[in-house]
Amino acid sequence: MLAFGSISVHTGALHTLAADEMVPSDDQILKILRRSWDINKHPDRQGQEHGLMDCRRYVALAAGRWNPALTHEFLQHCIDTAYDISSFDKQVRNIHLVNICNNSLAGKIAKGYL
Repeated sequence: MLAFGSISVHTGALHTLAADEMVPSDDQILKILRRSWDINKHPDRQGQEHGLMDCRRYVALAAGRWNPALTHEFLQHCIDTAYDISSFDKQVRNIHLVNICNNSLAGKIAKGYL
């Protein structure tokens, strides 16, 4: 599903990872992380960031249950690139994504962000 589809399809698929507390195989985790790496740059999201959530937050939530050796680089990348564009066309730090990533890096599960 992550190889095609609108941002809504991606968001739904990634939300399920976190909501259902899925723990895929290591190979599947690596595929999910690769395909989600820059999902915040999906064409459907460009120019509308102020109205659409960064769906990497769901991967970051799920990553708290996954092998840290596989997820560390992805989570750090999300922290480094956790910016949205406001309705005033200004870059705004996505503190929710940063908090989720920091929790997952520490092995904590932050269900409040579902």
